[in-house]
Amino acid sequence: MDIDILTIEAHHNASIQSVTDSLSGTDVDNILDGFLSTYWSPPDTAGDTIEIDCGVTPTAIDAIGFWGITYTAGTATMEVAITQSDTATTGYGSNIVAVGNKYPWQTTRFGIIPTTSQITKRYIKLALSGYSEVPGIGQIFLLRKRALDLGPQFPYNEDPEYLNSGYNTPQGGQIIAPEALNPVTRYNRKYLLNGSTPISALQGIFNACQGRRYWFVLDNSPTDGALLSDGVLCRFDQDKLDWKYKAYQFAEVALKFSSVPTIDTDENY
Repeated sequence: MDIDILTIEAHHNASIQSVTDSLSGTDVDNILDGFLSTYWSPPDTAGDTIEIDCGVTPTAIDAIGFWGITYTAGTATMEVAITQSDTATTGYGSNIVAVGNKYPWQTTRFGIIPTTSQITKRYIKLALSGYSEVPGIGQIFLLRKRALDLGPQFPYNEDPEYLNSGYNTPQGGQIIAPEALNPVTRYNRKYLLNGSTPISALQGIFNACQGRRYWFVLDNSPTDGALLSDGVLCRFDQDKLDWKYKAYQFAEVALKFSSVPTIDTDENY
């Protein structure tokens, strides 16, 4: 079972260099603040340009992720053109997004647009257009794809957990309410790795996330170059990986992580 894990690159150094305009009451800095509940919106449907300063020259960025704050039964999409440059405001090249990759922001809260070539320059320009309704963008993720071309050992656990809260009423009753719009999935996957290359690759994923600190994206059915609309935003539940070496460069390790509560068309309740 091939999977892709996309780690967030340069996000903790990144900032907004410029934006065309913002809807009153929203702040474009919200899309890089690390909070899923804050957001930015354009003032109208005319289209907007966001310029991001990565702060440092990234090693590689393979995709841009969008976390929307709107979920409805509508069909509105958003076109995204991505260019990059070594200098702010000037020197941007040609678009590196495949034609036809549109982010369906109304029906998919979390969407990822892959680039046709890696982003390796400090400044990134996102040209947003083609939306018939004003979108709300909670976060933008700068993502690096890390292929893990092997499956976990069986059995492995992917258990859903519904987060509910309850309180007692003065009349002696109890009210139970959901804390999230879909279940959190607890993942426990064990890998048996042979050789320094896969061991380093898996440890590199964990290091890039700095353990529990940064999110990552799990894609269980990757298709190269395709828009990813079913990725799972996750966070590790570990502070370190517990490697068990069976022999020289032959090791077993368990990945324990949880999904971030969001909403899916089949899980709304």
